[in-house]
Amino acid sequence: MSYSFDLYANPQKVDQFVDNHPNGSLLQQSSWSQIKDNWGHRIVAVTENDQIVASALVLIKKMPLGYKLYYLPRGPILDFSNHELVKFFFTELGKVAKKDKAICIKFDPLVLHDVRQPSELAGYDTLDDTTKFLKSIGMKHHGYNLKMSEASQPRTLAVVHYDDITQMKPKLNYYLKHALNLGLEVTRVGREGVKTFAQLEAKTGQRKNISLRSEEYFRKIMEVYDDQALITLASLNIPKAINTAQQNLDKIRKQLERPTLSEGQKKDLIDKTSTYQNDIKELTSKQKAFGDQPLVSGCLIIRSDNLSELLYAGMDENFMAIRSNNSFMDALNWAQEQGCKLCDLGGVEGKIDDGLAISKSLYQPRFESYIGEFDYPLMPLRYKLFTKALPMARNFMYHKAQRQREKEKD
Repeated sequence: MSYSFDLYANPQKVDQFVDNHPNGSLLQQSSWSQIKDNWGHRIVAVTENDQIVASALVLIKKMPLGYKLYYLPRGPILDFSNHELVKFFFTELGKVAKKDKAICIKFDPLVLHDVRQPSELAGYDTLDDTTKFLKSIGMKHHGYNLKMSEASQPRTLAVVHYDDITQMKPKLNYYLKHALNLGLEVTRVGREGVKTFAQLEAKTGQRKNISLRSEEYFRKIMEVYDDQALITLASLNIPKAINTAQQNLDKIRKQLERPTLSEGQKKDLIDKTSTYQNDIKELTSKQKAFGDQPLVSGCLIIRSDNLSELLYAGMDENFMAIRSNNSFMDALNWAQEQGCKLCDLGGVEGKIDDGLAISKSLYQPRFESYIGEFDYPLMPLRYKLFTKALPMARNFMYHKAQRQREKEKD
């Protein structure tokens, strides 16, 4: 085989290659470099007979003393069963990285390790052939971790393959219809919705006691991806919801006047009367506190021709009881309408037993675990120092963010 390494690959051609590759990811397309503009970047490719057979968006982080870290988020994009191609790619990229004083090349490709059901752990740490080969050529494997916090990117993702879905889950269908009956309304917006979405994300961050992205970051995404990005916002039309509940209450009261009702039927109708009365009371209270049409939930999704990724989702905890899956579902529908073949709903813990995994399971995803994170050390001694310092730096930043949140509370 005769391969050529292109250090200045054509971004449009690389994007097309990534979009059609089985291991493709939006984080490996050129647009992502504009989002991560606090890093340097390169777009490289390997060609064979003038056809791209491997590519990578390489993000470059400056380190102390002039050193650098090369990171390939969800890359490189290539056939990992082709060992000759893998060795050629990393040999050539390694030469470039060494000249650039890179300590190591970090990568976490979307090479499938296993597909499991919730709470199923069997086989999650079985050594796969790709990992075995990568370790044999000097790559350091970070292990088959189960916790999202232990890696740069989650090892397990909830991925909706649209061809898998023949019909909606009854529970999800009930939640969607129930929310609509309560007066929930979903709106699709572009850049004009950034400020509102950012405010919702801020509330989500406060609820989870974590620091989320800023309004400027969300605006950047919407500007870079333009018509390939969408924000869905779900708001509750409280006057409409009160009116609907009152109409249902009036119907039940008329039914209670029928003399032919059995004791069981009467009890059932009385219970429904109590439910609607409580709904009206709670809705009236929320109307006084939050106005006629408060925002309940929202999502931000990006796409290419075949791939889509639901990057961010938020919800106001004051309306948790409504179970607003509608903004989430509308984002999924939009990606499918645009011709996407799959949608990445984001990471879950590796045990697939947390609340996040349970809520995402409503959308019938495959829970796909990948081979994990690797380092290709280029300067062995400095790499050892780097691997010791990085966890300490992460821990420092985590506690610094916690202290900042405590100050904001005060």
